[in-house]
Amino acid sequence: SALAETLGAPVFRVPLRLEGGVFMTNGRGLCVTTTTLAVQNSELAFAELARQMNRALGCSQLVFLESPSDEATGHVDMFAKFTSPDTVLVGAFDPTLSPEEAARMDRNARLLEDVRIGLRRKLRVVRVPMPAPVGTVFHSYTNSLLVNGTAVVPTYGRGAAEEAAVVEAYERALPPGWRVVTVDASRVIELGGAVHCAALELRFASPRRRS
Repeated sequence: SALAETLGAPVFRVPLRLEGGVFMTNGRGLCVTTTTLAVQNSELAFAELARQMNRALGCSQLVFLESPSDEATGHVDMFAKFTSPDTVLVGAFDPTLSPEEAARMDRNARLLEDVRIGLRRKLRVVRVPMPAPVGTVFHSYTNSLLVNGTAVVPTYGRGAAEEAAVVEAYERALPPGWRVVTVDASRVIELGGAVHCAALELRFASPRRRS
């Protein structure tokens, strides 16, 4: 309410529990979330939940994905990331190290590959390596920030080869002309998130000037 007053914007309240990281959109009606959203709003039937998401956020399509079992937040931004309206990064685990997580992410990828974003086009899915969890810390390469033609991607000092593979996945997924910048998120990830969780994006076309 205080932010709305500062910007001169209306307040639109929605009867949902909706954490920022549990929701992402391609900006054209496709919304991707996790089963955590349904659990946190278990009093609502699926049809009503979908209606409220459409009403509040323009979700003409609502896709539910499985979260990694070792990730505590249940947020979709910990394992997936839209890089353009028709392209999404999805984490890929080494099946020899994390077979259950690898299978779960493969199911997510297949589900998204079947999503239509037009009459003839399907969503493009690019896989990005995900390291096996270390203790209770879930290291995410998709908890990144896309701003001003730059992808700010977290890294964790896990070796040049792994980080190069992550950067290469982003370069394949991003629109032409974008660049990738990496930042060490080894400390902040211990709090349950990385770059995306630590940043707040605010965009508006014509800011109101106060006299």
